[in-house]
Order: sequence, then structure tokens, then C-alpha cells
Amino acid sequence: MILAIETSTPTASLALWDEQKSQLVWEDSFETRRAHNAVIFHPLQEVINSHRDEISKIVVGLGPGSYSGVRVGIAVANGLALALDCEKAGVNSLLAYGSEVSHYVVVSDARRGTYALSEVRDGKLTMDTLLLPKDQALEKLKEWQDLDIACLTAEHPVCSAIEGLHLASPKASALVHQSRGGMDQGGALEPIYLRPPFITEARKD
Repeated sequence: MILAIETSTPTASLALWDEQKSQLVWEDSFETRRAHNAVIFHPLQEVINSHRDEISKIVVGLGPGSYSGVRVGIAVANGLALALDCEKAGVNSLLAYGSEVSHYVVVSDARRGTYALSEVRDGKLTMDTLLLPKDQALEKLKEWQDLDIACLTAEHPVCSAIEGLHLASPKASALVHQSRGGMDQGGALEPIYLRPPFITEARKD
């Protein structure tokens, strides 16, 4: 079985997929702002207690998304893969929104006065993510909306700030389909960032 972990947005989810029967065995979701680490272990313990010996692979969403959320998911995946002695693989979280539509755009707040726009069609990114000021982002979004392409966001403030967006979150169950055929990533899984982290060096007084 494949255990999937998706924690890149405020609404996180876990799923267990039976490869032999090609069906979803179990799924759970929970919502927190910045404290997935305080909530994720109870449902994880539940599924591991029931299916520990059957889990052969861990799949995790690598982001982009919440800095702390993504890192929590990756840390859990790395730890479980080691403890259960099973394969692990990472998937771009942007590819896991498509449970209901196959062509969509994901909008997120990229900070510093910009928005990130990512177009996904048939399970693949069509181009590099665009980082645009709000005015330019709205112009580009209108082009997609005029083509009747679903425009999604996982962030409530972004949904309130930009007309025509629909709230949605990547799902752990969708990660499973994106990871099929993938090989074990032997090293530590690495998060995907919209831009390099902004690091302020300590002052030297």
C-alpha cells in the first residue's frame, strides 16, 4: 500500500492507497494555520497501527506552499520511510489539485507584493510558475478565466482579495496517482520553493 502525505496548505490530508485493488482504503484531512505538526500524528498513528506491515511506499507533497507545513510533511515522510523500511517519493503539490478538473491554475501569495500563478494541464505544469505584481497577475488570470479555465487557491485571504477564484487544496490521494512509476528517492526529500528563502543575517555588533 502507498501512504500519501500532503501538508503544503492550511488544509492537510493523508491517504492510504491499495495498489493491488487500485482503490482508496482510507483518507483523512485536517486544517490548521501553522501547526500541522500538532495534529498530524494522531491520524498517522491510526493508519500505521492498522496497516503498518502493508505500507510499501510513502509519497509526500513537496510544495510549494507553507514553509513550515511542507517541511513537517517531508520530515514525517523521511522518518516513516526509515522506520518502516520502505520507499519514499516526492511530488510537486501543485499537481495534486486536479481531483475534479484536469486543467487549472493555482494562485498563491508569494509575498513581497507578488502573486504566484501556476498552470497545470493533465497532471503536468505547462510552464514555470509566474511571480507577478498584483496588477499583472490579475491581467494574466483574466486571460485564463476568459478561456473558462478553473482558477484555484488554497488561501482564504487570496480568495477574498481576487475575484473569480475558488478555494481548493491539494489532496494526498491525488499525490498517489502522480507518483506511480516513480523510483525511490534515496536521499532526503527536498522542499520546492517559489523563490529562495529570504534569510536575514544576524547583526554583528
